[in-house]
Amino acid sequence: MPQKLAEIPELLEHISRYLWPQDLLYCIQVSSQWHSIFIPSLWHTIDDGDHLCDNPFWTILNDSDKDEHRIWLKSVFLKYGRHIRDLTTHESHVVEAASGACLALKSLKLAASNLQLERLTFAGSVYVLREIRSEQMLLNDLAKLTHLKELRGWELDDISVNTTLQSLSVSVSRSVDELLELLSLFPSLTRLSLFKVSCSQPTRAWSSHIGAHLRQLDVYDMSRTPVACVPEHVELTCYDEPTEDGTLTLVMQHPNRFGAFKACRKPLYLGEPRRENWSGYDANEVLGCCARLRTFDSIEHTLHVDEMLRQPWACKGLEWLTVQIRGVSRLTDGEQIVVDRVMVPGYSGDLSVDEEAAVEKFERCQAQQHGVYDRLASLTSLKHLDLGYENRDPATGRRREVERYEVGGKEYVRYNGPMFDTLEMSLASGLDRLGALKDLEMIGFECINHRIGRPELEWMAQSWRKLNLMYGLDKEPVQEAEPLREEFKEYFQKLQPDVVHGPLFMDEV
Repeated sequence: MPQKLAEIPELLEHISRYLWPQDLLYCIQVSSQWHSIFIPSLWHTIDDGDHLCDNPFWTILNDSDKDEHRIWLKSVFLKYGRHIRDLTTHESHVVEAASGACLALKSLKLAASNLQLERLTFAGSVYVLREIRSEQMLLNDLAKLTHLKELRGWELDDISVNTTLQSLSVSVSRSVDELLELLSLFPSLTRLSLFKVSCSQPTRAWSSHIGAHLRQLDVYDMSRTPVACVPEHVELTCYDEPTEDGTLTLVMQHPNRFGAFKACRKPLYLGEPRRENWSGYDANEVLGCCARLRTFDSIEHTLHVDEMLRQPWACKGLEWLTVQIRGVSRLTDGEQIVVDRVMVPGYSGDLSVDEEAAVEKFERCQAQQHGVYDRLASLTSLKHLDLGYENRDPATGRRREVERYEVGGKEYVRYNGPMFDTLEMSLASGLDRLGALKDLEMIGFECINHRIGRPELEWMAQSWRKLNLMYGLDKEPVQEAEPLREEFKEYFQKLQPDVVHGPLFMDEV
């Protein structure tokens, strides 16, 4: 009976409300089920100044003055921020890390030492905060931030903040007249993000006023934005989840106006159900026509290898690429055995029909991968290259009917394997062709069917000296047992100890 009681989620959730953080920290290490149940309570309330109490996070949150610690702290908040309801912080780097990650925040307290804060994001509607604290209190908090340069997610119904603001994100639609009034309030503004600009008839004031202020304009729904009236020097950002049709058409009509193509939000996992109005544009079309493009950040878009290689890309200055590359003719285990046997030097036997087919497939696979590597290598300004993402539904680990198994006394959940038709990322497949990417700072290959081993890791450490972030070698306790993955992570940490490794797996929806 005690064992059964310890497996009742409702009972455990009730108990979690009465435990201290240190006790919750022990609980999440008991099993994958306890981990998913007790994590929300552990992260419910965060106060980075509560170092006098038994707070297991205080050291973590305040030992982040180094760049690598800041990157790691940001990844922690991206993973667990959705659980935080009450956040009190005394440190600017904590607010920066939490910005955009705390999706259900109900209470926010900015302490006095935050007066040097330069960036602030409200991930959800600020009205949620107004239920806890009055609007005037929030405005007073903002008024204290005299160094604030970037503000995201504010409705701006009635706001008066400092004039040093350089970047502003507004979560509602604006008419042209309202937009011009908004720009007049912030003379230092160089970047503006809006949901929509309502404009039936573009005016000369629209064009001249934008030309006098902005350098970058982000609009989530571009379909009604008068692109032709925006001065040439203003860089536009297009988002892949419009509320109306016509966005891709607009991009194709003005290919030299767009500097960034981004996802409105990242999915929990690849294959996650989306709203019906998501169009899923052809990534190859965007990359092939937008010469000004510096950022393509949408992992749910797919580049099919053969189509990708048929069309040249115009975006030679691309710095950020997050996309799937699929359609590689990868060999099955049986075909790989055949190829390894018949393609050794000195082999002189006649090939059977199956052997010839396996060799032809191998050669096609090599040609495809060489073409992809060469295309990526031509993007010599590339700093961020992420070709993978979590492809497992995080809710699977909490289902009772899911298949579980033990290795070394630890319990794991059996998920589907990696995405099969993806790049090998091996030296044998041509990985060393990416040696031209001297400025690469981030590489991601989570859940792709790679064959990365020690030689590849050694090559990466030698060739990508500016690398500071890697996704693909870290893992969570509920994932499949992958001893080599853990071994390779430790090995690469010895080769490049400053590189931060981050898991993408979300333990709970």
